[in-house]
Amino acid sequence: MNENFGPLVSIIMPLYNGEKYIKNAIESILRGSYYNFELIIVDDGSSDGSAAIVKELSKKDSRIKYFFEENKGICAARNMGLSKASGEYIAFCDDDDEYDRDLIKDNLECLIKKDADIVKFGRGIRHVGGKNDGWNETFNIPEGEYLKNDIRKKFAELEYKGAFLFVWDSIFKRSLISIGDELISFDTSFTSGYEDVDFNLRIVQRINKIIVRDKIYYTHFMRTENSTSLKYSKAKLDGLMKTVKFTNHLIIDFYESESDLRDNEFVLELAGEKIYQCIMLLSSKNCNLSKEEKIAYLKNLSNFVIMKSKFSKAVEKKAKEKNKYRFMLYKFLNAGQFDIVLFLGKLKNNYFH
Repeated sequence: MNENFGPLVSIIMPLYNGEKYIKNAIESILRGSYYNFELIIVDDGSSDGSAAIVKELSKKDSRIKYFFEENKGICAARNMGLSKASGEYIAFCDDDDEYDRDLIKDNLECLIKKDADIVKFGRGIRHVGGKNDGWNETFNIPEGEYLKNDIRKKFAELEYKGAFLFVWDSIFKRSLISIGDELISFDTSFTSGYEDVDFNLRIVQRINKIIVRDKIYYTHFMRTENSTSLKYSKAKLDGLMKTVKFTNHLIIDFYESESDLRDNEFVLELAGEKIYQCIMLLSSKNCNLSKEEKIAYLKNLSNFVIMKSKFSKAVEKKAKEKNKYRFMLYKFLNAGQFDIVLFLGKLKNNYFH
């Protein structure tokens, strides 16, 4: 594949008040070894100097395409980007992150060679500011090729290990997210996180092949100053519940027999992780819900199949050894002991603070 004449790739970058980082993010893409792309930047109503920086850079490189809309949130901005995209392949980048020089070239080549719908590459997350300043983390998603049947069998493992957390660690074949003349869009009801998870889960059943690669090509900066992952909001809690509901739907579809669930350690691991995320939001010092409202959320969560399933003793033992706290949350929620779940969450949250 000649990087100067290969397929057009549309890279979508939502922008909101990113004047401190946007130039670095754009330049990391422009200096890449693959040339034939368009960088679609959708300014979501920025009030700082972001627009001037992008417009100045676009004068020097015609691959940059700038669009503005009144502030509607990241989902609406990405949707506008999708509507403007001309590429056969779609990629994403946040306005304060960085592309590796060979991100497009290497992963597009892999995607085409393997005739896959998605290639998912390694991402590094670098914490900036706060008590975790300087901490780098990576995700251990099992590398390999996954066909449709593999995805069904290993869905819980793939989701638990973070395969469907983000969109910026992937290149998508445009046809995967196309239904006729329309593209699958981001759900604008997600206003405080989990929009990437929702988008990924809604296309899972359409995937015929996904390639997972270990090598890190994308650096995501977790900045304390603007990270929504560190803050409670009811919108965030509701977004989590929507994705748990969708996960539950897929697990019912993919794991049809009782034994498929009973002997699957990752379904239990996934349940524990979802409960943990929920209880950390509910027990946040910023959560102003009443105790009754919190318990209502936990009762709703407990009604999902992944929370009501019975697992083999071997699976439960393994889950307990891996993470005793998440396993305890699962067992108490499974037994309907919601007050204890809230109490454990409060203890854990106080420990973190």
